[in-house]
Amino acid sequence: MFKTVVVTLLGTFLFHTVSLAQLYVKGTGVGIGTSSPTEKLHVSGKALIESNDGNILTFKSSTASAPQMLSFYRNGIQNLWMGLDQGTDFQIENKTAGANIQLKANGGRVYIQSSYDNDNIGGTLMLRHPGKTNEGQNMDWAIYNMKDGYGNGLSFWGYGTNVNWGRVMTLGDNGNVAIGSIVPGDTYKLQVDGTVNAKGYKVNDTTISWSDYVFDPTYKLRTLPDVESYLIQNHHLPEVPSAETVKKEGVSLVENQALLLKKIEELTLYAIEQNKKILALEEKVKLLEEKGK
Repeated sequence: MFKTVVVTLLGTFLFHTVSLAQLYVKGTGVGIGTSSPTEKLHVSGKALIESNDGNILTFKSSTASAPQMLSFYRNGIQNLWMGLDQGTDFQIENKTAGANIQLKANGGRVYIQSSYDNDNIGGTLMLRHPGKTNEGQNMDWAIYNMKDGYGNGLSFWGYGTNVNWGRVMTLGDNGNVAIGSIVPGDTYKLQVDGTVNAKGYKVNDTTISWSDYVFDPTYKLRTLPDVESYLIQNHHLPEVPSAETVKKEGVSLVENQALLLKKIEELTLYAIEQNKKILALEEKVKLLEEKGK
């Protein structure tokens, strides 16, 4: 059985069992496992906090700007710290260059949730690049899980210096995507508020009937006088939407492409028909010239 002995030596209290010292009180510091405490409490070794009522480690400070941090050292070098900075932000920083910070769940999920005065803004992830300070650069990118007036979905916002910050893209809860300041609607899978530049564009739409039927022998081609009469009255080709309609409703690229091809094929038929008439006239002129000789 161990016996506890308290020894006072040169202002130092030593609590030990038999011959092995356990606790030192020296000056204003308390050392556990060390006789030279460098802080109010200095533990050299492992520590265990155990309770049946739950465990809470509390940090208190009467100074509003004082940081509240947990600092981790290895081989005398500070590697990681986490806690409140001099403001109210909670930080986790890996001090080792090139090292990672990993969040792992054993078969579960990792959640990010935040509360705002505006109930339409949910969990937020902010990505910051301190070096992006030039005009037109976004120092901060935020990912919000939004609802209602902000659009139901995951929104990407940019915040920069002297730049019109705001929504850049939204992945809607309905599976639709909007690029720009707009929110996804229920009609289109992709909406873009701006100009699109692409090296290629291919549409697979089997619901649109292509225009090869124009060359079918049973196809009824309008006469040119009929087309002329329609143009004079409507100021656009038959079946082609007017400028006013396009301004209000836009244009379906697939339908418009099929319609333009139809008009080209009709022009081809007109050209063939006119060519036949020209050849017939040339033949008549030739016969008349031969008779006149």
